[in-house]
Amino acid sequence: MSVPPASFPRGWFLIEWSDQLAPGQARPLRYFGRDLVLFRTEQGHARLADAHCPHLGAHLGHGGEVKGEQLQCPFHKWRFDSAGGGCAAIPFTQRSPRVGLTMWHVHEHEGMILAWYHDQGAPPSWDFPDYPHLGQAEWLPWEGVEWRIKSHVYEITENDVDCAHMPAVHDFCEDVPATEAVVDGALMHVTMLTEVTLSTFGMKGHILAPAQTTKVGLGMLLVSQTIEQHGRTIDFRTIGTFTPIDEDHVHIRARHTVKRMDIPGLAWFVMRNYCKTFKATVEQDIPIWENKVYRQRPPLSEADGPILRFRAWAQQFYPGGEALIDEDQQAEAG
Repeated sequence: MSVPPASFPRGWFLIEWSDQLAPGQARPLRYFGRDLVLFRTEQGHARLADAHCPHLGAHLGHGGEVKGEQLQCPFHKWRFDSAGGGCAAIPFTQRSPRVGLTMWHVHEHEGMILAWYHDQGAPPSWDFPDYPHLGQAEWLPWEGVEWRIKSHVYEITENDVDCAHMPAVHDFCEDVPATEAVVDGALMHVTMLTEVTLSTFGMKGHILAPAQTTKVGLGMLLVSQTIEQHGRTIDFRTIGTFTPIDEDHVHIRARHTVKRMDIPGLAWFVMRNYCKTFKATVEQDIPIWENKVYRQRPPLSEADGPILRFRAWAQQFYPGGEALIDEDQQAEAG
């Protein structure tokens, strides 16, 4: 088997950053191999629906209009309720057929518009965890970067626990980091003790620094890292997201912030270097992701990290996910 066993994993995925969708705005998207329309009602509710009108098939993201809490089709001006998707009004008639839009489960949290994907259309089976609010009084504004690449979302998320590739491919660490992975339902908490090359942050030398990563299903990771250097504490936060576009392409997005420090401009200096290094690191991985195949039974070494534990955990997000790992590997993963 050269790819994981299903096109898309189940779970929560970033559809858009909240600040990119204004009240009254409707626009087209394509994720999970489907045409979608994302819109925000005039009261501020973010909604996501299958894109095509059930009447005669117009794409509601191309010319559709938000009317209060309803979405209006550009073709015949049919209106649909934004909460349940039912047809709310049809011009020139008092009767409304029992048709409607297929609405997606959406959760908006800390600047993220998240959608629940399930191949059978089942409702969310787990809640997206609360992420601590980072106020701008203490933290710099988020800075972001994104890519659309040819790969499978599973390959990218497994890469986060592939410890041996870090010093082999990237220069932000000197050696294979000591790694611990703890499973918590749909979450996996990964702690890496990394000998960080401080040039990543525009400084000299190396330092041992733990990085705490929470993987939220296969669609997101939340990273926090603290470095103590010269009597000063540097705190970082990163949100990384991985949303399938279709069976062969993934939309990767990342946002970073650094806690403000006592010296004016120092946090911005560190932030610029961190963002530059993160971007370069991902772009070192991209040609590998775009050209590799999935090995169901890889001959792992002790340096590779908790790859089997990750695969055992990831099975829950796939129908037939047992193909990710066999019984012998399951026992080895613990």
